Amino acid sequence: MLVASLALEIAKYRARRWTWPLVAVNAALDLAFAGPVVVLLLTDRLLNPDLVARFAWLREGDHLETVATVSVVVIAVITLWDVVDSVLKARRQQA
Repeated sequence: MLVASLALEIAKYRARRWTWPLVAVNAALDLAFAGPVVVLLLTDRLLNPDLVARFAWLREGDHLETVATVSVVVIAVITLWDVVDSVLKARRQQA
């Protein structure tokens, strides 16, 4: 992921602007990161059980589910924001 993101930034620098193929690659990279993270969060496999055991408040009630839900929402918003931002920049630079 890191190497692909670096390649995207280099391609964007060489193109000197956002192009539609770069927007598509950016969206694919965003989804390639967000998808697995969201799945791991929702299946309680992202956080180490030793970490969860160390924090009493995280074990109590539905706090772990709340943390996972908030994290998923934040990841979704940031991913959407990044994709929309690149689309708007490509449209602006195309005109």
